[in-house]
Amino acid sequence: MNMNRLTSATRWLLYINIFFVPLFFLPFTIDFLELNKQTFFLVLTFVAALTWIAGMMLQKRFSFRRGWINILPLLYLVAVAVSAFYSSSPFLSWVGTSSQEYTSALTTFGFVVLFYLVINVLSDKHRAIHFLLLLSAVITGLFSIISLFTQNNSFNTVGTINAAGVYLVVMSIFASALWLFHTKEWMFRKFVGVVERVTLICLPIITFVYILFVDYWLLWFVFVLGHVILFVLMLPRARDLTNSLRSILPIMLVIFALPFWFFLPSPISVSIPSELSPNTTASTTVAQKTLDNFSPLFGSGPGTYTFDFATFHGPEINQ
Repeated sequence: MNMNRLTSATRWLLYINIFFVPLFFLPFTIDFLELNKQTFFLVLTFVAALTWIAGMMLQKRFSFRRGWINILPLLYLVAVAVSAFYSSSPFLSWVGTSSQEYTSALTTFGFVVLFYLVINVLSDKHRAIHFLLLLSAVITGLFSIISLFTQNNSFNTVGTINAAGVYLVVMSIFASALWLFHTKEWMFRKFVGVVERVTLICLPIITFVYILFVDYWLLWFVFVLGHVILFVLMLPRARDLTNSLRSILPIMLVIFALPFWFFLPSPISVSIPSELSPNTTASTTVAQKTLDNFSPLFGSGPGTYTFDFATFHGPEINQ
């Protein structure tokens, strides 16, 4: 296997990883999402790392992009590892279980490896990354909306109903930013370019519709706040807008979202299970007691919030 084939294999493994992680699940397993996503993500990431290293060995040349930003992921990984070392539940913090796989040190290590792979292997493939992220988010959003009308209406490919909403909001803000400032160099051409532009327009609309069904004030807040920050950052670069008409869609979505955030109930009634979450006061109390009873710097370890909440929550929760 020559160098070009190994490089191509690394890139395709990363493309598959980026596109399928938000969508991947196995319905015939006990844990549909977290464990399967973690396994899928780690296997593809580490195989991609091996092919990248093998390619450099064949070339007999070590290539690594330099920059101070390379230090930040390592510092974060060290902090997570130290916290896991002092964890009250070592396996939960190092490997992850009970739907907490995404917080584990192992998953964090995988994300750090993915970061270095992307900046070294896909640094010149930003158009492909953008396209895959957006297309995956659109499919995820459509699936999440459709699932709200099925018998198992609490299921989606991201996690909880609110978690899917947060994911869609973040991706829609990214889509709005790319829609406002994209140039020909940042987009594909011909058929793929048309599909990419359609996803840029559809994703914020799909997100708006999904939040309209869920009607959770926090999702409205994040949706509005994210776009407002985008508009504020856009002002100093207003001259870079190739077409000012592109701002109409995100501005209209924010205007329509404001009444639903403050006072207007959703006109569409969907029977979905309610998600209960502790308020700021309760969360602060649990966090403070956890730091007091465990390490004041690293707490009780990654992924242990469920145990901490069960131990330190106030008596009013039981009522």
